[in-house]
Amino acid sequence: MQRVFTAGTLVEAHLVKTLLEANSIRSNVFNENAQGASGELPLTEVWPEVWIDDDRFAASAQSIVREYEETSIVETNLNCQACGEQNPKNFEICWACGIIL
Repeated sequence: MQRVFTAGTLVEAHLVKTLLEANSIRSNVFNENAQGASGELPLTEVWPEVWIDDDRFAASAQSIVREYEETSIVETNLNCQACGEQNPKNFEICWACGIIL
């Protein structure tokens, strides 16, 4: 077994686990229940970790994790053509003037 990722949240750890398993790499999340010990244990000791079962897949797993870490979330705003106000990209109607974007 080999650790391939240390997550900031349990959700992120399970996301990486799912990415690995989608590529046929069996993995486990450790420290799932350790966050309750924050304060009693050092914070870095209770972070969720993703470990792979088979070390032969370490290079592939690290490549998948690296790709995940390098993928940035691009949040762009839409400008309303009627009034020029910026709207989050998930808006369908301008918050300022009510025109369909």
